[in-house]
Parts: sequence; C-alpha cells; structure tokens
Amino acid sequence: MQEADPEVSTVCRDMVEGYIEAVREELKESQIVIDRFHVTRHYRDGVDEFRKAELKRLKQELAKEEYRTLKGGLWACRKKREDLRSEERKVVKQLFRHSPQL
Repeated sequence: MQEADPEVSTVCRDMVEGYIEAVREELKESQIVIDRFHVTRHYRDGVDEFRKAELKRLKQELAKEEYRTLKGGLWACRKKREDLRSEERKVVKQLFRHSPQL
C-alpha cells in the first residue's frame, strides 16, 4: 500500500464504514465528506420504510375500499409536487389525511 499524501485535505466517500475508517487511519487530518447521492438514497430509503409501515398499518385499520384508494401512494410520494398527475395528487392527499406524520 502506498503512503497517504499529507496534502489531501478532503476525501469524498460513500457511507461504507470500512472506507471511512481507512481514511481516518491514513489521512488523520482530512475532512470526510459523504457524497450527495448516498445521503439522498439513505434519506429516501428511510422515508420509504416509514411509508411502507404506514401503509401496512392503514391496510389493517381501513376498510378494503378505502385502502384501495391509496394504491400507488408510495411511488406518488417520491415525485415532486409539480410532477404529480391529478389522480396521483388525490392519492397523496388521501394518504396524508390518513397519516399526517408523512
């Protein structure tokens, strides 16, 4: 393994702990920056997990017909508001009405 360049001040990495630890060991003075793609994916995955849990809860609490009106809510919630079609807007409104935490 080559010796680390002491002039490296910033390292951009993904969120794999092994890489972060290696940078901390070899480039002690450098700042570690997590790339935007991985931060965004991590955030989106967490929100998706919460949405799925809410949909599972609502499936048990709502009547079948009412629950069917929420079909497509997971994917509609991933879109920008201005990109939603009118039927998707209705689904998102219904979903938010039943789960304000979203």
